Amino acid sequence: MKNGLKDTTAIIIATIISLIAIISFTGAFYSKLAILETEVVNINKEIISIKVMLDNEYKDIKKILSNYDTEIKSINNRLVKIEHKVGI
Repeated sequence: MKNGLKDTTAIIIATIISLIAIISFTGAFYSKLAILETEVVNINKEIISIKVMLDNEYKDIKKILSNYDTEIKSINNRLVKIEHKVGI
């Protein structure tokens, strides 16, 4: 009977050690997962920041091009008036 009790005790101890190992690995996994999720959030913040910056640059470029377009139309109208005066 003592052998059976020793075997049972050994199995229980081995099971407890295995469970502790599984819990440790699971804890490490969730810890690394949390770190990765934090990194993903930081990357998303950077992407949003870059997108906002690019949107602002696009708006500025669009304004500049609009001003050039207006200036070109004005010069073109003046050329048309000069051509009419000169008779071209």
